Amino acid sequence: MNSVEISRTAALVDTILADRTESAVAYDQLLGEYRAISAPLVRAVNIDVTSAVTHVLAAVPRLIEFRAQISRDLPTVNLPYLDKLSAYASGLQEAHVRYITVGRSPDAVRALATQGDLLRTILRTDGAALVRRGLLDGATLEHCHGFNGYNNIATDLSSLATVMMANWTAIESKCGVKLEELRRAKAIAEALLTFVAARERVPELKAAALDMRARAFTLMVECYEEARRAITFLRWHEGDAEQIAPSLYAGRHHAVPEDAATADDATTTEPTAQPAAAQAPAVATPAVPEPAVPAKTRVYGPPGSPNSNPFMQ
Repeated sequence: MNSVEISRTAALVDTILADRTESAVAYDQLLGEYRAISAPLVRAVNIDVTSAVTHVLAAVPRLIEFRAQISRDLPTVNLPYLDKLSAYASGLQEAHVRYITVGRSPDAVRALATQGDLLRTILRTDGAALVRRGLLDGATLEHCHGFNGYNNIATDLSSLATVMMANWTAIESKCGVKLEELRRAKAIAEALLTFVAARERVPELKAAALDMRARAFTLMVECYEEARRAITFLRWHEGDAEQIAPSLYAGRHHAVPEDAATADDATTTEPTAQPAAAQAPAVATPAVPEPAVPAKTRVYGPPGSPNSNPFMQ
């Protein structure tokens, strides 16, 4: 790995270990509202999530322009609910990302492993030198073999960082390792161990993530529909409500079945519908039977004659 690739990977790890994104913060803040939705009221995710979030976030600034008018003319509209529409959209995006990445190894995790491995090599080298100088107990580092694998990298990093931090006063001026590097090593180790532990609970985590995404979807869609009803009433005569807050279901893109979602496929569209005739097997029309013909038909004579029909007068 050259210096440019190392710098790029380090930058990615910095982003991962930095403060969480706005979407993640919104998601965490809305967990109470998600969990409060009664199970029978949870909607199925039947449109593409990323497209829906994009549409809602684009509509929010236009809807805010009419907030004062909505407050004046439509007092029954839940304005605090409307004010949180942007947060609901961001929370849904985070819930969607968490769902599609369950049990997978995204670039972020590979970057953590790459950076962790480089940092582990530095700590092992400096640690070995400190052991030779008698500043560290070699027994505490003898199990750090430098084997490949997320779990091995995380375990070695955590062990090396813990031992060095515990003896920091003695080794601070005797090695090239910085305290910030040790803290970074522990952060990378914790992130990798979290990922390794999560892989063992994939079915459980996937089901939970799917349920939480549906709840986030329900909250955003219902809030947006409330906003659309309000703007439709206000702009009825102008006829531009659809331009201000377009329907999420116009030219709808359906979500793929849940078991077919992939980390690389955040957006999917519904397959082209088949003609009605092709969707259902043809049913043969049963033949109408011919009316039964009596084996022998009696012929009556004119009324009044001896062989006339007695019921005909």
